[in-house]
Amino acid sequence: MIFNYLFSFLCLLSITNGQFNKEHLTKLQGLECNEPSITLHIFSGTPNPVWKIDIKQLSQIKKLAYETLFNNNDNNNTLLSKPTTRVMGYHGFTISCSSNQYVFVNGLSPIENLLLLGGRRHLSASIIH
Repeated sequence: MIFNYLFSFLCLLSITNGQFNKEHLTKLQGLECNEPSITLHIFSGTPNPVWKIDIKQLSQIKKLAYETLFNNNDNNNTLLSKPTTRVMGYHGFTISCSSNQYVFVNGLSPIENLLLLGGRRHLSASIIH
């Protein structure tokens, strides 16, 4: 339990500008494990929802992230979320294979939407809506 809090805290500290970028993409592409964990960073003071995905889902996330960052033309800026200074509520997702192999996802709407849709059965209705 304490490890989960510490891990979540360290993941949030590792965010430099709050936006998913090519460095994050490189980390994401390097993730290799059979059952990655997804953490939705949404709560303050209570445990964040965590669920597992499979290799196929991880591959889909990697592909979508690559396509979004490299095939996004300059006329479509709606894919990238605007930075925020919010303190409470949604902060993003962590995709992790271990405590030292993870990537924080925030600011890339297609990936965030895919992760949210994939976690629906693990999340309460109040989180999804």
